[in-house]
Amino acid sequence: MKQLLSTLTTFLSFTLVLGIAPALSTQAAPPAQANSRTFPETGKTVRGKFLEYWNAHGGLAQQGYPISDEFMEASDLDGKSYHIQYFERLVIELHPENGPPNDVLLSLLGRFRYNQKYPDSAPGQLSSTAADAVLFPETGMHLGGLFLEYWNAHGGLAQQGYPISEELTEISDLDGQPYTVQYFERAVFELHPENAPQYQVLLSHLGTFQYKARYASGAPESIVYPPEPTPTPTSTSTPTSTPRPPTPIIPTATKTPIPTATVAPARPTVAPVAPSGKVFALGDSVMLGGATELRRLVKSIEIDATVSRQVASGISVLKSRRDAGRLGDAVVIHLGNNGTFTTQQFDQIMQALAKVPKVIFVTIKVPRAWEGPDNAVIAAGVKRYHNAMLADWHAVSTNHPDYFAKDGYHLTAKGAKLYSELIAAALSK
Repeated sequence: MKQLLSTLTTFLSFTLVLGIAPALSTQAAPPAQANSRTFPETGKTVRGKFLEYWNAHGGLAQQGYPISDEFMEASDLDGKSYHIQYFERLVIELHPENGPPNDVLLSLLGRFRYNQKYPDSAPGQLSSTAADAVLFPETGMHLGGLFLEYWNAHGGLAQQGYPISEELTEISDLDGQPYTVQYFERAVFELHPENAPQYQVLLSHLGTFQYKARYASGAPESIVYPPEPTPTPTSTSTPTSTPRPPTPIIPTATKTPIPTATVAPARPTVAPVAPSGKVFALGDSVMLGGATELRRLVKSIEIDATVSRQVASGISVLKSRRDAGRLGDAVVIHLGNNGTFTTQQFDQIMQALAKVPKVIFVTIKVPRAWEGPDNAVIAAGVKRYHNAMLADWHAVSTNHPDYFAKDGYHLTAKGAKLYSELIAAALSK
């Protein structure tokens, strides 16, 4: 009997090391984990895969502070028990039965909250009338304006889920004030026009609401971690260094095949000859990371690249420069890293650039759900316009993690060099 208990204890400890939390009411103590952070605001510690996800997906703004320890909870979807932790705005679940990156998922708190409050559908719903509003056939709901901009910029489908309601007015449970809101599978967006622009869309505290409702009588049994061992230096050793930051876990989607198009040379090996004439390049923080090398290769280039730029704001820049006669002889476009790029937007860009002899579209390489669909729009679009061509950064950089920083899309020095050579080669054709 003692031998059996010893074997069982060893098995449970080993499975928790791997992140496999068996659905048992009594938890074996998992091993200490080096990557952990205790939040004095709530007294809770986040560690391991929970901390990796928290860091990689918006941190405090998206997840909020941790409000519970780790514990096992039966899912409302399938009745199985999962290793979870509550945060102010969501619940993170470990799913070791899935392969990375889907071994860390978010509970569908938005759907639970919506069904709880509005079992017969919410009253007074209004579809977005914004010019950029899109219909999601999966749920029949629309998304537009500031809500669409926020959804695109903050994880999209993987982080927020599909919209499950139209916009409606709702009284806040926190301050009793009415706000325009919209429900998503994993979140509820609130519109706060009284705030500064970067804070005009806020997330409801769904994790807090769920935790209080579910555990009003007391918190469940926590998974307890033993103290981390303190290494003892020897006379020949140096003090233990600070652990490296965890590698982000970023949900990805099935890649959409990119149609065949006119493509710039895949991997230039020497710096191309700079083109004649003026060149204007428009992009976001990825292009910003290659700007120095681009200016070295293309002497006549003017670069307008800003952090978190959306396609819609890029179109506005192009129209303004067209009206001012400041587009030049060639234009380079690298947009879509921060959200969806639609066929309609592609056509708007080409209408603005109708008189430009050469327009080069750079495909995106970003570990986000919209990577494949955006690249498909770009590749299909260049086939419809005689003055457009493709510089396939996605093809050049695939299977080259050394081109990218830890987030998987911003450029290292090596990546910036290859990125710039690709664009310069396209301009030289």
